[in-house]
Order: sequence, then structure tokens, then C-alpha cells
Amino acid sequence: MTSDTTPTVLVATRRDGLFVVGGETPGHELGGQPVRALAPDGHGGALAIVNGRSLRRRAPDGVWSTIRKRSSISRLRSGRRRLLPIRLATSRAEPQV
Repeated sequence: MTSDTTPTVLVATRRDGLFVVGGETPGHELGGQPVRALAPDGHGGALAIVNGRSLRRRAPDGVWSTIRKRSSISRLRSGRRRLLPIRLATSRAEPQV
């Protein structure tokens, strides 16, 4: 399979948003905001829990939108799926449970 697009990797931080790696211009998004969970949305974008209160979606073009805000996001789940925080290690990424 060949493609003209470079995969994008999102690296979440607990204090300073997330970093975008890949493509021509690496970047920093959601600066100054903790991103506690990050997951693919199944449509080429990503879902993130930001500031512990907002469920946000990053579209494939990099535009962020807020899906839902709550006083606490801990009860926000979608059916059988659940967003899990991802811990990045030197050799592998593992979901934190």
C-alpha cells in the first residue's frame, strides 16, 4: 500500500497539551492544557479529554472542536468503548488502567 500522506502521531502531555509529530511541520496544540486521554476516532481524527472536563475531537485536517463539556468527565463513556490514557515508554505505548 502506498500513500502520499505521512502518518501523524499525537503525543499527549499531562500539563502542556499535545505534540504533533509527522508531516512537514511538527507542532504543539492545546498548549497549557492537560490532555489526560487520547484515542483514535475511527475516522482519521482523534478524541481527547482536555482539562479533565472537555471531550474534544481533532479532525484529520488538525481542527479541534468541543464535543461535550462537563464539570467532571469521569462518567463520560460511549457504550462499550472507553478512552484510556496512553503512557509512552521508550519501547512501547501501553494503556493505563
